[in-house]
Amino acid sequence: MCKLRALVLGGNGFLGRQLAAELLKTGNETLVVGSSQSFNISCEILKSMGYGPPPFYKIKSLEVGILREVLSTYRPNVVFNMIGGLDRTDGFELWDNLTRKNVLTTSTVISAIASLDLAESPILITAGSQMEYGISEMPWSESNKCKPINAYGASKLLSTELVLSAIRSNSIRACVLRLPLVYGPGQTSRMLIPEVMVKCLNCEEVLVTSGIQKRRILHSQDAVKMFIEIASLHIQKRDIPSLLNAPASYPISIKSLSQTITAIAGTRELLKIGALPDRRHEMKQAWPETSLAESLFQQNPIDIELGLKDVFEWYKNNRWFTANSP
Repeated sequence: MCKLRALVLGGNGFLGRQLAAELLKTGNETLVVGSSQSFNISCEILKSMGYGPPPFYKIKSLEVGILREVLSTYRPNVVFNMIGGLDRTDGFELWDNLTRKNVLTTSTVISAIASLDLAESPILITAGSQMEYGISEMPWSESNKCKPINAYGASKLLSTELVLSAIRSNSIRACVLRLPLVYGPGQTSRMLIPEVMVKCLNCEEVLVTSGIQKRRILHSQDAVKMFIEIASLHIQKRDIPSLLNAPASYPISIKSLSQTITAIAGTRELLKIGALPDRRHEMKQAWPETSLAESLFQQNPIDIELGLKDVFEWYKNNRWFTANSP
């Protein structure tokens, strides 16, 4: 695998910080760019995982001119865009917030990279989401017509379309990796898996739906390795598709997932299956078809139970984070 000179945008966030840490661990030059607002807590999370703080360049705001100056000075060969809003509830009041965090941010990054000479400009690797597919019929291949049903899925799809349009116009070189349900240490408890873990640690009831929905999940460590692998293949001028569905675990029901977590925590009695109504429009089976990505690189994903045990131990040993997790 070739060495990278990487610029990580959103490197203080859940996936971004782990990506920066893995890049440095594997001997790649790395610079995290962002605001200093969450840098200290990000460094504390990395310290709890056995990593040191990454090189950091503070900017007041993400603007085309500012980012272009950083790119011209640092001269990375790859930019990882990990910036984005995460709220996945159904309210349309989120449209404005998620448009700014996902769509406008992506537009800014594309504009800054496209303003450079194409031959010298860095490759852009950015995170998409399986929620872009929405209620599209399975199997969800990269060629499927997407039908998102909430603001998050729609904003991620618009971001993906911006990247793909820029690629088609020969303005940038890039790849979008659409992620399934990702979990790992340092993730906000607003997400399903850490929510269940935190409730178990707090001895709170874990209320779920019927749980018959099946999903594929991906450990954050596996996800960041995929990002690095795709970037490395791009640098080697391999023929990489502009859009890929990330490989993940075998399909597992939300019921089985919740039962596994509460069993690991020793709090089976807290799990209340069927206490919440099933969500309207939610598909019972929903996961991407991943043969295209699997043909490009071999992945040995972390076993679901082992991964969940490892992540639960992190939350158990870092109650300072769970106490302050939004």
